[in-house]
Amino acid sequence: MGDDDVGPQSGREVSAEDFLFHLYRGSELLQDDRVHEAKQELENALALQPRDAKGQDLLAIVYFRLGLYPRAIAIYTELIQAFPDATTPRINLALCYLKTGQPSSARAELEHVIQRDPHHSRAWGYLGLAFQRLGDAERAVAAFQAGGHHVMARRLTELSQPGAPPPAPGRLTSPEREVVSRAATEAFDELERGGAGFRAELGQPRVSASGTWAAVEPGREHAAADRKSFLPSLAPSDSLVPPPSFGARSSDPGSIPLQTSPLQTPPLQTPPLQTPKPSAGGFPSAASLLDGETTIASSPSSTAFDRRSCAPPPTAESFARNHLLVFPRDHSVGLHDSGCVLIRAGTGVAARFDAVRAMSFGTSIATRPLVKKTRGRDGEEPLGIAGAPILALDGVGELVLGPPAGTKLFPIALSNETVTVRESALVALDGDVVYESARLPNGDGDFIAMVNLRGTGTVTLALPVGSASLEVTEGRTLLVRAHAVLGWLGRVSARALAPSESPTRARGLVAMQGEGMVLVDGR
Repeated sequence: MGDDDVGPQSGREVSAEDFLFHLYRGSELLQDDRVHEAKQELENALALQPRDAKGQDLLAIVYFRLGLYPRAIAIYTELIQAFPDATTPRINLALCYLKTGQPSSARAELEHVIQRDPHHSRAWGYLGLAFQRLGDAERAVAAFQAGGHHVMARRLTELSQPGAPPPAPGRLTSPEREVVSRAATEAFDELERGGAGFRAELGQPRVSASGTWAAVEPGREHAAADRKSFLPSLAPSDSLVPPPSFGARSSDPGSIPLQTSPLQTPPLQTPPLQTPKPSAGGFPSAASLLDGETTIASSPSSTAFDRRSCAPPPTAESFARNHLLVFPRDHSVGLHDSGCVLIRAGTGVAARFDAVRAMSFGTSIATRPLVKKTRGRDGEEPLGIAGAPILALDGVGELVLGPPAGTKLFPIALSNETVTVRESALVALDGDVVYESARLPNGDGDFIAMVNLRGTGTVTLALPVGSASLEVTEGRTLLVRAHAVLGWLGRVSARALAPSESPTRARGLVAMQGEGMVLVDGR
């Protein structure tokens, strides 16, 4: 064999040795809780072998420990695509979603795990947390019961009972959410300080000649003394929901239904009452909230409740992490529970600048006002309201929109249907959406500026808090006060009603006919 044949092989061997060195070194540093150094070593390893699953798994854990959740989410997403039958990366991805306030996405991953393994206790526990974050107390309790986390199920059941009438079925009130979130946050901080949180089992080498992969869940127990379950600290009410389709009928345009799933949670069972074991701070630790062997007081006294209400403040870093806005991964537009709309802008994004709270861009950004269009021709007046026109934003990467005063934002997905809304309610356009100006006569010789929207994309509307929808059926006329009409969809025609036609000869009424739905201001 000549020198030319030996050289390339020798180079590959050196590269493999360098990879293994950095991978082992990163594993050791992570085990020693030297996370920043581990990050450097693992990134060096993956620079040599970018597709190595073991290195990706370790690096994702490092990113999680450093609070770089979007990077961890990206890695676990790739691992799931490469190993669709693996359970652990889905659990890890769900934890990242819970940590970043995306319980809907966490729920989808956890339900996938439970469909494959109905006895996965940890998956049931985290699914209970996801339901709790989504405000569905009944399903949360059922999930905790199914996973054997009876104490947490009992705790959620009790939250709705003492001192106040029970809340609406399946929903937690804000004070109850704060109690659970506060306990979870403190418990996770304690685990972080103790070094027990989100650690991989690194007692054995993670690299083998076989090339098989077995990722380790962040936070999995690695010694009998450390086998305690934990709750990740979660930002209150930080779920991110994709926009609903305008075709879905609902009596409330603010009702964005959760994704349904064939997964059925078991019926609610009430576990036997156990003796409380409070922590030094006067309220349960994270382990007690998710570990069935640790107990919780059945009916806390007002003194105990007061102690739970006085948790120490979080650190600045914890506060910022718990309120991190993570942009949607599977869709370009999402509604955050804070009321903000998050847009991963591509081409064709436009927004009212007074609703823009933040935006990111690369080298430069260019803006130009959209103008009203009539019969396909551009007019001279800007589209939007006086002093706040809708601007096309070229070069924007990510956009955060906030609701104008007295309104809520509603991103709506269009799929080649036509929707008519008030021009003053239109906040943003994204995708291939075509618009044309229209008018709604109000019966007093005046009109309300409207805009017809059609195409494929997402429109974001700012509607009053008390908005609702009414159905228009064929063969019947719906009378609505003109000032209450916010828009409509479907085959609906609107005309001003003459006083001679209206009851009591009233003015300002609009007759809606055809088949579709009308959005109205119910205030």
